[in-house]
Amino acid sequence: MEKADKGTIQIADQVLDVNQAKESEIIDLRRKTAMVFQNYSLFKNKTLLENVMEG
Repeated sequence: MEKADKGTIQIADQVLDVNQAKESEIIDLRRKTAMVFQNYSLFKNKTLLENVMEG
């Protein structure tokens, strides 16, 4: 949603410095991760797909 502008991202054993990471490394990390909603605050006037696309 927001791009990181400093610091590191660590998921399992993979660590990326956001200032030095290549776009391909970021894409590779994104392909290995997922997001789980903790609170199902969905818009009632939208379909499930539209709610997921909102973010």
